[in-house]
Amino acid sequence: MNGTRKKLLLVAVAMVAVSAVVATQYARATIGYEYGVSATDGAIRFIARDKAPDGNYVLQNDSYTLKLKLGTFTPGTNKTYTAAFGIVNEESFNINLTDVTVDGAGASNVKIWLHKDPNATIDTDGTAVLV
Repeated sequence: MNGTRKKLLLVAVAMVAVSAVVATQYARATIGYEYGVSATDGAIRFIARDKAPDGNYVLQNDSYTLKLKLGTFTPGTNKTYTAAFGIVNEESFNINLTDVTVDGAGASNVKIWLHKDPNATIDTDGTAVLV
């Protein structure tokens, strides 16, 4: 009788251990976001500013295509880049930014704000505008 009880206890402990391992696999799932960046006006230039969690710049030149690689995150987390990339007008005249479009999977998770201070967050920079 005592041996049967030990075997049942051993089976129960093994089931709990397997359940714990399976549960942690779901907690470790990550999601990566990457977007292409382009402009219809050749008079502006994009510059890299913020870095992703992997230490690389968020804005990267990938085979002559600019990509916004936001990094890989655990679902449910939020990340704010104060200056994911900069838009520089190198001309002597003003250029108006009239439209910003985010397409693709995860587009609804991205909010783009324009502001002048790359070190400020949108709630502390009075020039911030949601586009």
